[in-house]
Amino acid sequence: MKNIIITLMLAIGITSVVMATQGQHGQIVDWDQLNLTDNQEELVQTIRDDYRDQFQLVRKSPFNKAEKSQQYSVLRETLVVKLQTVLTEEQNLKAGNLLIEKMEKRMAKKLDRLTKKLSLTAEQNINLQQALVKKLTPIKNQLMQWDIPSASDRQQLFDQLDQMMPALLSRDQLARWQIIKQNRIQSLA
Repeated sequence: MKNIIITLMLAIGITSVVMATQGQHGQIVDWDQLNLTDNQEELVQTIRDDYRDQFQLVRKSPFNKAEKSQQYSVLRETLVVKLQTVLTEEQNLKAGNLLIEKMEKRMAKKLDRLTKKLSLTAEQNINLQQALVKKLTPIKNQLMQWDIPSASDRQQLFDQLDQMMPALLSRDQLARWQIIKQNRIQSLA
């Protein structure tokens, strides 16, 4: 079930983890759970402070949303690389697992909302889960490397989900799905 929730969250374009890395600047994982040494804690804090300032500069810049998004992505990637170099191999593995756990919690909430909005039956949930389970492995491997799927990755998953929906949903549910899609398009614009 966890794997299905991860896949569904990504497939419907939920960007909460991306937003967390852009909004909290390095708060990708709960650092307390990694048992950092004093030296590691100082390095992590220094890196996070530096990137927080850089993220704020981008936020205040006159660039449009797409340009800011691109700059955020570049900053996030370099931030993650720097943070990973501070950690041991074991800590990096634990951090990847923590990232997956964090996403699972957020995805469970998003899946509940989608289920309610579409009024999915138990059978439809099972069919949707079976259809999505195939997409999990590459995403989970990607997350274990702290590689948060890009906007284009999420869009591709959303498109694949969209192609499955006519076979899974009733006409009324499909109409509600179209509204969800439109709202997503408007929020990404």
